[in-house]
Amino acid sequence: AKSLLQIERPQIQALRVTHSGTQFDLRLHKGVWVIDRPVVAECDPGVVGAFLDTLVAARLEDEVGSGALEPYGLDAPAAQVEIGLTEGTRRLALGRINPQQTLVYTLVGDSKKVVLTTSSVLTQALNNAFGWRDKRMIDLQPELVQRIRLRTLTDGQLAIARGPEGAWVVEGETRWRVD
Repeated sequence: AKSLLQIERPQIQALRVTHSGTQFDLRLHKGVWVIDRPVVAECDPGVVGAFLDTLVAARLEDEVGSGALEPYGLDAPAAQVEIGLTEGTRRLALGRINPQQTLVYTLVGDSKKVVLTTSSVLTQALNNAFGWRDKRMIDLQPELVQRIRLRTLTDGQLAIARGPEGAWVVEGETRWRVD
Protein backbone atom coordinates (compact mmCIF):
# COMPACT_ATOMS: atom_id res chain seq x y z
CA ALA A 1 0.00 0.00 0.00
CA LYS A 2 1.25 3.48 -0.77
CA SER A 3 1.40 6.37 1.67
CA LEU A 4 -1.96 8.09 2.19
CA LEU A 5 -0.62 11.64 2.63
CA GLN A 6 3.00 11.39 1.44
CA ILE A 7 4.31 13.58 4.26
CA GLU A 8 7.14 13.44 6.78
CA ARG A 9 6.72 14.33 10.45
CA PRO A 10 9.09 17.38 10.43
CA GLN A 11 6.84 18.98 7.77
CA ILE A 12 3.82 19.07 10.13
CA GLN A 13 3.43 22.48 11.77
CA ALA A 14 -0.25 22.60 12.71
CA LEU A 15 -3.36 20.46 13.05
CA ARG A 16 -7.03 21.32 12.95
CA VAL A 17 -9.32 18.48 13.99
CA THR A 18 -13.08 18.95 13.84
CA HIS A 19 -15.61 16.50 15.23
CA SER A 20 -18.86 16.57 17.21
CA GLY A 21 -19.26 20.26 16.40
CA THR A 22 -15.97 21.21 18.09
CA GLN A 23 -12.80 22.44 16.44
CA PHE A 24 -9.39 21.70 17.95
CA ASP A 25 -6.47 23.83 16.77
CA LEU A 26 -2.98 22.60 17.59
CA ARG A 27 0.29 24.13 16.47
CA LEU A 28 3.98 23.63 16.90
CA HIS A 29 5.42 26.61 18.82
CA LYS A 30 9.16 26.74 19.56
CA GLY A 31 9.39 22.96 19.40
CA VAL A 32 6.38 22.36 21.70
CA TRP A 33 2.87 21.41 20.58
CA VAL A 34 0.19 23.70 22.02
CA ILE A 35 -3.57 23.69 21.73
CA ASP A 36 -5.10 27.07 20.89
CA ARG A 37 -8.73 26.10 20.64
CA PRO A 38 -11.08 25.35 22.42
CA VAL A 39 -8.67 25.88 25.35
CA VAL A 40 -5.14 27.25 25.50
CA ALA A 41 -2.61 24.82 26.94
CA GLU A 42 0.46 22.79 26.14
CA CYS A 43 -0.33 19.47 24.48
CA ASP A 44 0.50 16.06 25.83
CA PRO A 45 3.59 15.24 23.74
CA GLY A 46 2.84 11.51 23.76
CA VAL A 47 -0.71 11.93 22.46
CA VAL A 48 0.24 14.40 19.73
CA GLY A 49 3.32 12.35 18.81
CA ALA A 50 1.25 9.18 18.42
CA PHE A 51 -1.27 11.02 16.21
CA LEU A 52 1.49 12.52 14.05
CA ASP A 53 3.16 9.11 13.69
CA THR A 54 -0.19 7.59 12.70
CA LEU A 55 -0.80 10.30 10.07
CA VAL A 56 2.67 9.86 8.58
CA ALA A 57 2.44 6.05 8.58
CA ALA A 58 -1.15 5.89 7.23
CA ARG A 59 -1.39 3.89 4.04
CA LEU A 60 -3.92 3.91 1.25
CA GLU A 61 -5.12 0.35 1.76
CA ASP A 62 -7.81 0.24 -0.93
CA GLU A 63 -9.81 2.46 -3.28
CA VAL A 64 -13.53 1.86 -2.80
CA GLY A 65 -14.77 4.10 -5.60
CA SER A 66 -16.55 7.39 -5.95
CA GLY A 67 -20.11 8.59 -6.08
CA ALA A 68 -22.51 8.26 -3.17
CA LEU A 69 -20.77 9.21 0.07
CA GLU A 70 -23.61 8.29 2.44
CA PRO A 71 -22.87 4.53 2.67
CA TYR A 72 -19.38 5.38 3.92
CA GLY A 73 -20.40 8.05 6.42
CA LEU A 74 -18.67 10.71 4.37
CA ASP A 75 -21.78 12.80 3.64
CA ALA A 76 -21.41 14.00 7.26
CA PRO A 77 -17.87 12.96 8.29
CA ALA A 78 -17.23 11.73 11.83
CA ALA A 79 -14.08 13.87 11.84
CA GLN A 80 -12.14 16.20 9.58
CA VAL A 81 -8.40 16.71 9.87
CA GLU A 82 -6.47 19.57 8.31
CA ILE A 83 -2.70 19.20 8.46
CA GLY A 84 -0.67 22.41 8.13
CA LEU A 85 2.69 21.67 6.55
CA THR A 86 5.78 23.81 6.06
CA GLU A 87 4.48 24.14 2.51
CA GLY A 88 0.75 23.70 1.98
CA THR A 89 -1.91 21.67 3.72
CA ARG A 90 -3.48 18.25 3.50
CA ARG A 91 -7.10 17.48 4.42
CA LEU A 92 -8.86 14.29 5.41
CA ALA A 93 -12.56 13.60 5.88
CA LEU A 94 -13.06 10.49 7.98
CA GLY A 95 -16.27 8.48 7.76
CA ARG A 96 -17.35 5.13 9.14
CA ILE A 97 -15.09 2.29 10.18
CA ASN A 98 -15.34 -0.73 7.88
CA PRO A 99 -17.21 -3.89 9.02
CA GLN A 100 -13.94 -5.58 10.08
CA GLN A 101 -13.21 -2.61 12.41
CA THR A 102 -9.71 -2.21 10.96
CA LEU A 103 -9.98 0.54 8.35
CA VAL A 104 -11.86 3.81 7.98
CA TYR A 105 -13.51 5.24 4.85
CA THR A 106 -11.68 8.44 3.94
CA LEU A 107 -11.63 11.29 1.46
CA VAL A 108 -8.24 12.89 0.85
CA GLY A 109 -8.18 16.58 -0.07
CA ASP A 110 -10.77 17.57 -2.66
CA SER A 111 -10.91 14.10 -4.18
CA LYS A 112 -14.29 12.38 -4.30
CA LYS A 113 -12.64 8.95 -4.38
CA VAL A 114 -13.42 6.98 -1.23
CA VAL A 115 -10.36 5.18 0.09
CA LEU A 116 -9.62 3.01 3.11
CA THR A 117 -6.87 3.72 5.64
CA THR A 118 -6.09 2.61 9.18
CA SER A 119 -8.94 3.18 11.64
CA SER A 120 -6.38 4.56 14.15
CA VAL A 121 -6.50 7.88 12.28
CA LEU A 122 -10.19 8.22 13.18
CA THR A 123 -9.99 6.92 16.74
CA GLN A 124 -7.12 9.28 17.58
CA ALA A 125 -8.79 12.20 15.80
CA LEU A 126 -11.84 11.82 18.06
CA ASN A 127 -9.81 13.03 21.04
CA ASN A 128 -11.30 15.75 23.25
CA ALA A 129 -9.64 18.89 24.64
CA PHE A 130 -8.62 17.06 27.81
CA GLY A 131 -7.15 14.23 25.73
CA TRP A 132 -4.93 16.59 23.74
CA ARG A 133 -3.92 18.68 26.74
CA ASP A 134 -0.91 18.11 28.98
CA LYS A 135 -2.41 16.90 32.23
CA ARG A 136 0.24 18.27 34.58
CA MET A 137 -1.27 20.61 37.17
CA ILE A 138 2.12 22.01 38.17
CA ASP A 139 4.78 22.59 35.55
CA LEU A 140 7.88 21.02 37.05
CA GLN A 141 10.14 18.11 36.40
CA PRO A 142 8.84 15.04 38.28
CA GLU A 143 12.34 13.80 39.14
CA LEU A 144 12.96 17.00 41.14
CA VAL A 145 10.05 16.36 43.53
CA GLN A 146 11.37 15.03 46.84
CA ARG A 147 8.37 15.39 49.16
CA ILE A 148 4.58 15.69 48.87
CA ARG A 149 2.22 16.65 51.69
CA LEU A 150 -1.52 16.15 51.27
CA ARG A 151 -3.95 17.81 53.70
CA THR A 152 -7.66 17.13 53.95
CA LEU A 153 -10.37 19.06 55.75
CA THR A 154 -11.50 16.08 57.82
CA ASP A 155 -8.82 13.37 57.89
CA GLY A 156 -5.60 15.25 58.67
CA GLN A 157 -2.56 15.00 56.48
CA LEU A 158 -0.32 12.53 54.72
CA ALA A 159 3.26 13.18 53.73
CA ILE A 160 5.32 11.04 51.39
CA ALA A 161 8.97 11.51 50.54
CA ARG A 162 11.64 9.85 48.48
CA GLY A 163 13.58 7.41 50.58
CA PRO A 164 17.36 6.91 50.41
CA GLU A 165 16.97 4.34 47.59
CA GLY A 166 14.68 6.64 45.60
CA ALA A 167 11.41 4.82 46.41
CA TRP A 168 8.46 6.81 47.80
CA VAL A 169 7.74 6.19 51.50
CA VAL A 170 5.11 7.51 53.93
CA GLU A 171 6.57 9.82 56.54
CA GLY A 172 5.70 8.82 60.11
CA GLU A 173 6.52 6.30 62.77
CA THR A 174 6.30 3.38 60.33
CA ARG A 175 7.80 4.32 56.98
CA TRP A 176 5.57 2.32 54.61
CA ARG A 177 6.65 2.09 51.00
CA VAL A 178 4.29 3.75 48.51
CA ASP A 179 3.92 1.96 45.17
